[in-house]
Amino acid sequence: MIIAAIKKGSFIRYGLAGIASYAFKAGVSYFLTDIFHIWYFYSYVITLAAVIAFNFFSSSLFIFKAGDQAALRFGKYLAFLSVFYLVDAGLVKLLTDIFSLHYQYSIFISTSSVFFVKYFVYKLAVFNKKEEMPL
Repeated sequence: MIIAAIKKGSFIRYGLAGIASYAFKAGVSYFLTDIFHIWYFYSYVITLAAVIAFNFFSSSLFIFKAGDQAALRFGKYLAFLSVFYLVDAGLVKLLTDIFSLHYQYSIFISTSSVFFVKYFVYKLAVFNKKEEMPL
């Protein structure tokens, strides 16, 4: 399945959008934490909220090219995203507070750990096309 995704280019586009999303998350988190002196966890949660629209539209239009049924897809996207963000934020908090990692390292590890799972969930359950098997 991953080979087919690479051949179609959707996985590569997912990776490029993921890099852009990570850069935004890390940059804004740094800016809010180190420039505005907002607690790292609040900064990160604020940043997560800001990337929702970017990630949905890039996934819908650029990555999976499934622009139809936007309202239904957005509802599914938000449901899965809520779970992913809770896991992501929890991992950042755990890695920073319990394992004493710098918050930027925690963000990198957390974001990387859910990257592949999100691709397959989004492909199969959110942005699937009629000819693809839905979950």
